Amino acid sequence: MKNHVYLECLSNVTSADLLDFEKVNRMFFDEIIPKRSDSDYDREPFEDTLSSFLQEIEQEKCFMFVVRKTEDKRIVGRVNLVNVNVSEDGVKKAEIGYRIGQKYKGKGYATLAVQLASRIAAAKDINLITAVTFTDNISSQVVLLKNGFHEAGLKKNALEFHGEWLDSIQFEKRLSKLSS
Repeated sequence: MKNHVYLECLSNVTSADLLDFEKVNRMFFDEIIPKRSDSDYDREPFEDTLSSFLQEIEQEKCFMFVVRKTEDKRIVGRVNLVNVNVSEDGVKKAEIGYRIGQKYKGKGYATLAVQLASRIAAAKDINLITAVTFTDNISSQVVLLKNGFHEAGLKKNALEFHGEWLDSIQFEKRLSKLSS
């Protein structure tokens, strides 16, 4: 199976496909990331949230993408560069987050999506990308390590998830201008 994917910038055009993707994967995502409210899966609140995101994208505060398979253009996941800012020391930073749908996990799509998003970040003159995973999310850690991230720290009791406080690992990757 080919693992070829491309990133498509989040837009009004992608909204119907994205909402369907989120609904199909809702139960799976609820098991691995903090749960969303029921209203987040209704068309109108979803469109309102999308509208807010599109304003942030236009202002380059974030860059959000759907991950599509090249062969059939199906959405297999999402990847986002958020909280884009410049620190006091002049370093332009962003946080990366991603999720791959249940039936597409373990096929290399996350690794490719993070690679493509890293290239976009470099093209946007972002110098540092950070990421956070739960300590038990080995597959996500592998994706980051394959993409040149390194561990930058451990945070105890970082987030409550399913009634339990979990530790997280901070990752980071320094970027230089990429040529392709």
